[in-house]
Amino acid sequence: MAKNQSADTEISDINIVPLVDIILVVLIIFMVTSQTQKQNQMELNLPESSFSEKKPELPLAISLNKSREIFINQKLTDLNELKSQIGIELNKNPDISAVVSADKDLDYGLVIAVMDAAKSAGVKELSVTTVETP
Repeated sequence: MAKNQSADTEISDINIVPLVDIILVVLIIFMVTSQTQKQNQMELNLPESSFSEKKPELPLAISLNKSREIFINQKLTDLNELKSQIGIELNKNPDISAVVSADKDLDYGLVIAVMDAAKSAGVKELSVTTVETP
C-alpha cells in the first residue's frame, strides 16, 4: 500500500536516474569522439621544397613618444634618418606596410612629418594605431 502524503509533507528523496542517463550519454559521446580524433592523426614525414610561400611579415613599427623621440622597430632614430631607414626595410620587403603609433599629447605636425617621410620613402600602406573608447 502506498502512503498518503498530505500537502504539508515534503519529498525528501532525489531521483538520480535522469542524472545517470545524462552522464552515460556524455561518456559515450566522449568515447566516440576521442576514437575519431585518434584515427585522424597520422605521423607524416613531409617532403622538403625549395619554393614555399612566405608568411606575411609584421608591419614596420614607427613609434613616437612624448619626448619627441622616433623609433623604427624599437630602434631610436631621428626624422632626418627615418626615410633612409624605411628605404632599407623596403629593400628587404617592398610590400611591407607601416604602422605609426604616437603619443596622444604629441605635436600633430611631427606625426604628419613622420607619416609624410614614410609615404615618400615608398610605403604603400600606412596606418595609425588608436585605442578604442569604452
